[in-house]
Amino acid sequence: MPRPSRSGGALCNGGTLVQAPPGRVSFQDLAAFMERHDVRCAWLTAALFNRMLESHPEALARLDQLLSGGEAMSVHHARQALEIMGTTALINGYGPTECTTFAVCGRVEVGDVQGACVPLGRPVRQTLVRVLDAAMQPVPAGVVGELYLGGAGLARGYLGCAGLTAERFVADPLSQEGRRLYRTGDLARWRDRRPHRVPGPRGPPDEGAGLPHRGRRDRGRPAGPARRARGRRGVPARGRRHTAAGLRGCPGRPRGRSRGTATAAVRAAARLHGAQRHRRAGRLASQRQRQAGPPGPARAGPGRRTQP
Repeated sequence: MPRPSRSGGALCNGGTLVQAPPGRVSFQDLAAFMERHDVRCAWLTAALFNRMLESHPEALARLDQLLSGGEAMSVHHARQALEIMGTTALINGYGPTECTTFAVCGRVEVGDVQGACVPLGRPVRQTLVRVLDAAMQPVPAGVVGELYLGGAGLARGYLGCAGLTAERFVADPLSQEGRRLYRTGDLARWRDRRPHRVPGPRGPPDEGAGLPHRGRRDRGRPAGPARRARGRRGVPARGRRHTAAGLRGCPGRPRGRSRGTATAAVRAAARLHGAQRHRRAGRLASQRQRQAGPPGPARAGPGRRTQP
């Protein structure tokens, strides 16, 4: 079942949602699938967008609109796409899970691919974007600050982790109505009334903060075993948080126990990852047994006799 954030745009605008067949799909299969169903609008992660542009640019050129997100858009690939795709609208989307997928997006123009980063675009409806300094005050245009997001799509917090929620979901210093902001940890500056993400070290490290969602969260931090485990899909690392029903789980919360606040989705996620942990433990035990080789002959202990 496709995510509402991916399918809602097509269904709410009278479009037809086409879902790829299950299983692994090669780039060639994806290009043929898009041509066969006459796909006019597509949402691709930045990594998939880069590979499709390199291998099957003609498939992207047939689109009327191409949205990309999940990771920082490559300036090189964006420039190449504008040259190849012609009239196809290339949309750069930005937004962490804590702000319900896209918080900022905009069409990429030729003038946007001349610098080090592609502009993030403009805030979507009912979304607030602020670039603040260390004192939580707005910075002038062109000055680097930290990117904060707020608005109707802001999550309530992290499930069962009040400390982390208080650290990342902070009060808006410019609001008198008790509005909250999410601290993304990304550096940005205002230019042309649009936030431009600035490459560099992030703020307080957090597993669920900002985009791109993979490959950037622990940038600049030592790659310990926990970090390597988090990068492997299907391996539930210790302390790993999971998103369900708009809330994120937290270390220290007993898995599978409701306490009156966990939703059915949270409980289902706990059962799923518990089963994955069980299977992985069984595979490791079988692997150690194969490495040890066949068991040798039993030895008689003190006062015991062996059969001839």
